[in-house]
Amino acid sequence: QPLLPLLISSLERHGHLRLDEAVRETLLRMGASTIDRLLAPTRAPGMAQGKRHRRQPSVKGEIPVRTFADWGVPKPGFMEIDLVAHGGGGTVGNYVHTLTLTDIASGWTECVSLAVRESVLVVDAIDRLRLIFDTLAGERGRFAP
Repeated sequence: QPLLPLLISSLERHGHLRLDEAVRETLLRMGASTIDRLLAPTRAPGMAQGKRHRRQPSVKGEIPVRTFADWGVPKPGFMEIDLVAHGGGGTVGNYVHTLTLTDIASGWTECVSLAVRESVLVVDAIDRLRLIFDTLAGERGRFAP
């Protein structure tokens, strides 16, 4: 609710939302409880306020994870890339993602937010990160994923 003014103006400014003035004013005056009540029918089961999520069995033990020591002496430019979903535990619908790219040798990390998980956006984000790492590398050579 506190972010609604910023969110609405940003969506309108970028052409993603058009609201009638009366609707905009109603949204901006709306309290958190009213918003929760109106959104309740569309929320995923178990996502309602006050309900605890049942933890799913962890798969961490099944996924091999390399630590810094496992890399030996990596050359700059060898990257680990991860796409992190910020969906609140659910996978239904669209939600924000963060593409995280870390240089193994230096530990330098760059992140790019993605409005939705879409291949064109992921490739664009990697291209933007490539430019950042190329600039940082300077004369040491081009970034090669």
